[in-house]
Amino acid sequence: MLRRARIEASEPEPLDGAVLGRRLRGEAALPMQGAKVVWPFAQMLRHAVILGASGTGKTETSMRIAAELARTKGVQIFYLDAKGDRGSAQRFTSLMAASGVETKVFPNQPFNSWKGDWRAIANRLLEVVEFVADGPAAYYRDVAKTVLQLACFHPDGPPRSSRQLLARLDYEFLLDAHGPSSGILSVPRDGVAQVRMRYEAFFGQLGGALDGDWGWNECDSAYLLLDSVSLGEDANAAASMLFADFAYYFAQEKKPDRMCVLFVDEFAAIAGSSDLAIKVEQARGFNTAMVLVPQTPAGMGGVEQRARILGSVETVICH
Repeated sequence: MLRRARIEASEPEPLDGAVLGRRLRGEAALPMQGAKVVWPFAQMLRHAVILGASGTGKTETSMRIAAELARTKGVQIFYLDAKGDRGSAQRFTSLMAASGVETKVFPNQPFNSWKGDWRAIANRLLEVVEFVADGPAAYYRDVAKTVLQLACFHPDGPPRSSRQLLARLDYEFLLDAHGPSSGILSVPRDGVAQVRMRYEAFFGQLGGALDGDWGWNECDSAYLLLDSVSLGEDANAAASMLFADFAYYFAQEKKPDRMCVLFVDEFAAIAGSSDLAIKVEQARGFNTAMVLVPQTPAGMGGVEQRARILGSVETVICH
């Protein structure tokens, strides 16, 4: 008597990734685990863009990914929120706490944005003001760049606080520090005063929030909340400076074997930063992933920069 062999149904191997939701119908554009839609961790280093109008769930998707990463992978997770949503900040810190991860919250806990050599700090400060790069108006950018370089490349070392920087943005101070060099002699006195006025206004609005005692390498998770209501136009400037600081961190300070992920919610806030596309392209080589969250592709900057960023990401999630 022959018996038919009994075939046991086996459970499929779970995918190593963040569960984004359930597939109801349509094309299986992302890997599946049963009905679950999964973004594999192995693809995250090739970055992602999450698109959608306000209120369509982009932040929810970002939070889901962050929670999965904290729960299963132990990577560093940073969330730059240019919308200034305090409810999202509370949700994020709760999700991280449930995964056993402590979160630094900016600006409640002031951030130290003065790490690095003089070039890194000067370049970071240059992101604060949106200068015209071409034409006659580019002269003002050249003046600001020269003044910042003189203030940062100083006999006493680079500035380590906004107060120290502002004290150096003085013509007589720079002349005394550098002597009658070609750099200081090429800058008009009133040009130094104008540069100081702009940075004094910026740091005055931030109220010491960038003069803290912690940085990227001193935490496992951080939520950087930029309240556009209280900061006004300086919210975008602060976002650009923090993003430039993050680029310095992953390229110069981060341990190569540790992965980190940066979420940028309302990416349009930093779309005007110089060399933004280059920083996104470089991040992958330093074991760093970025999840960029604009409302539309136009929120990623000009046509050329938009094309470069979209060319650097493997996953696009549309809401």
